[in-house]
Amino acid sequence: MEPFQHLLESLHRERVQLIIVGGLAAVLHGASFITDDLDICYQRKKGNYAALVRALAPFKPELRGPHNTGIPFPFDEKMIENGLNFTLKTTAGDIDILGELQFAGRYEDLLPASVKTELYGMEFKIISLDHLIQIKRKLRRKKDLVHLDILEALQKMKGRAIYEKENKIHQ
Repeated sequence: MEPFQHLLESLHRERVQLIIVGGLAAVLHGASFITDDLDICYQRKKGNYAALVRALAPFKPELRGPHNTGIPFPFDEKMIENGLNFTLKTTAGDIDILGELQFAGRYEDLLPASVKTELYGMEFKIISLDHLIQIKRKLRRKKDLVHLDILEALQKMKGRAIYEKENKIHQ
């Protein structure tokens, strides 16, 4: 089974409104990163909270990271609605469910900057390469700056390929 496949199948089956962002989005655009978690930006609406809980509950989500103090974490609609961003570990892998991305906004803000792609035979929205690059430029974390060079090279390659196709240039 491929990384994140179970999580993505469940999210798709429950029709969670989401956009794949972060490392997996970069990989789907052609980068060769290794990513340890699935990052999604989810739509903040009541019905979507329920779908998100139905999709992830079978995988026993728990908070992960330094903030995990052993305090009970009731993964339910109310918790999702009252919170915003959650870093979770599950039996199917780590997932960050983000109600808002720094420098990018919420699901509705990202929707125009998303593209459709097929993954494991299912259709998903992913953040566009251009928008992913813009976000990483603004974040300026060490890992983002390393990835930025690769993403910008991909952007140039794709731009050149589109130009050549539109102008019927062959080497």
